[in-house]
Amino acid sequence: MVFSYYLIKIPYCIAWYTLRIFRRKRKGYFYCGDLFDIEIFKSVSKFLATIPVIAKNKKVKEQLSKMGINSILLPRFPDYVIMTRHAAHKFPCNRITRIGMRHGPYHFKNYTNASNYNMFDVYFMTSPEDVRIGSKKGIKSAIGVGYPKLDCAFDGTYTQDYLDSIRQEYCLVKHKPTVLFSATWEGSGMSAIDRWANKLSSLTSKYNVLVTLHPWVSDNYREIISLTEGVVVIEDNDLVPWIMISDICVGDTSSVLAEFSALNKPVITFKVQRANRLTEEIIKLLDFFTYRVDTFDELRIKLREVIHTDNLDQARIQANRIMFNHLDGSAGLRIASTIVKLIPELKLPQIDYYLENVD
Repeated sequence: MVFSYYLIKIPYCIAWYTLRIFRRKRKGYFYCGDLFDIEIFKSVSKFLATIPVIAKNKKVKEQLSKMGINSILLPRFPDYVIMTRHAAHKFPCNRITRIGMRHGPYHFKNYTNASNYNMFDVYFMTSPEDVRIGSKKGIKSAIGVGYPKLDCAFDGTYTQDYLDSIRQEYCLVKHKPTVLFSATWEGSGMSAIDRWANKLSSLTSKYNVLVTLHPWVSDNYREIISLTEGVVVIEDNDLVPWIMISDICVGDTSSVLAEFSALNKPVITFKVQRANRLTEEIIKLLDFFTYRVDTFDELRIKLREVIHTDNLDQARIQANRIMFNHLDGSAGLRIASTIVKLIPELKLPQIDYYLENVD
């Protein structure tokens, strides 16, 4: 548990109970740690009544403002709070209904301490298998519903015309295969960015090269990649349309790998050293549904092979059953239907219609 939880718990609870005496109706918020949180929550929030947003800090508040979203800062003393991360310790009164959901699909890193999950009344994971493994770690609050961020890949949100407009805007050559490179933060000990960041120029004549990076990747790597001619660095928080226009993903242990698999597209991963949060289970999963390489030279060869012959489509289908509950565009609706059982005032009349028309 974060130390600040214990430091602020007593004064926070005193303030919460005092304010609750004078509050006429229940009040709640969506807690936003960064703009990616909004992307995850948007396919849930469309089924709910409007909920005010708490920004993590002034920087996030300014970013939200540029998106046209008004927000407020901590401290706040809600009756309920929803978030897409482990920040329940910022609301340390047990009378608060706390709802959490995964920041990324499946658990491509080992779970944090079970107490970080059990502070929530309910914590949404992406699959029953995710819940089963978590229960072995002592996690009791989880249910598996799917990954709401991927709903837009299956519900018709992004039309072919829209995807073609992205290709045209970024001058992607039609006859070239499109390869999306992804990297997790190098400080995690699970990144392979050092093996390709300065070598992308050797691929741009044969491929459209796209790159998405973890927010914490160092400025040094960002500069090297952004200065490489012919490489498109993706700045959008919503990666789904970029995954939809890509043919192959190259990564390490980023959760983007799971999103690519969800669309049954081939994934090539660099083998990385063992780290504290890289479990044997995840290594076996990567061995199962991705093509594995050690070096950039191996990657070049594997790209040529996979473009012509992809033998892992059935493996990805099986992996998807492990990583996701359903890939039907309705994860957000399932989450919303559970939320309104805990927080009835967020229910919109039309949610019943949607529920009746979803398998």
